[in-house]
Amino acid sequence: MPSTRPGAPRLSALLRLSLIGLLFLLLFLPRASAGKKKLYIGALFPMSGGWPGGQACMPSAQMALDLVNNRSDILPDYELELIHYDSMVSA
Repeated sequence: MPSTRPGAPRLSALLRLSLIGLLFLLLFLPRASAGKKKLYIGALFPMSGGWPGGQACMPSAQMALDLVNNRSDILPDYELELIHYDSMVSA
């Protein structure tokens, strides 16, 4: 269903670009920390809206990161962290 507000699609696109920029900064800016280095993984999951499939996808992604983090033979100097956002899919 199209939005009745003028400029709403433009605002939505601007919000998405802003979020992508924020995720980029979180993923690629170096962080000083003791011990393991954080490696941020950004993801957009549809947690609400017309198809809330992210409710099943996000826990699976987090489980995969946890499995990698608990292994000493995979990325031993890094700790993976999931940064997620609700993409609010509209049908």
